[in-house]
Amino acid sequence: MRKIYSVLSLVFFIISVLPVIAIQVNYDMFTLAVLGLNGLIGVLMPAIYSLISLIFGFMARKKDRSLLLVFGFIILLTNLSLAFVGVIGFQNP
Repeated sequence: MRKIYSVLSLVFFIISVLPVIAIQVNYDMFTLAVLGLNGLIGVLMPAIYSLISLIFGFMARKKDRSLLLVFGFIILLTNLSLAFVGVIGFQNP
């Protein structure tokens, strides 16, 4: 059962990294990764994915747990900083 949590954590980690990569490659892939949502929820969707990845990472196997948690935490901080820049930094003056 714990192996399923490891796989789910890895899947949500990949989904949370996909928008960051998709912005640089093709914007159409970004809208696919955030389920076509616009506005604040579309900006926060990758952070939500990485938070779900962390939750599954806590329940993962012991040998996978530390790696999943470290990478999940790093991508969570990256997604939250990008969301902060997107919401606060690009406001019209």
